[in-house]
Amino acid sequence: MANTSLSFVDNNSVVAGIYYKREFEKSKLRMGGGSWTITQSILDEKWNAVCFITDKCNYYIERTTAFEKGFFRTLDGQRKLVVPIKNWKTVSK
Repeated sequence: MANTSLSFVDNNSVVAGIYYKREFEKSKLRMGGGSWTITQSILDEKWNAVCFITDKCNYYIERTTAFEKGFFRTLDGQRKLVVPIKNWKTVSK
């Protein structure tokens, strides 16, 4: 993935099989040593990878890796796939 702000991508959109979402670094969970979550509604969509875009860096993970390395939890009444940061590829800005 190129070192870019990805400003051309709309938030919460799937482009070329990659789901893009803009997030704040402070939105990461402390669970699992720091984790990003993927909500059930996103899991139901067709995508091959996820890219979370923050001011610090871009976080990228393949769908298969997310399911292999993540675990499910219900948070705020929503079922989410929790994937520890250590399993994501990062590109600093």
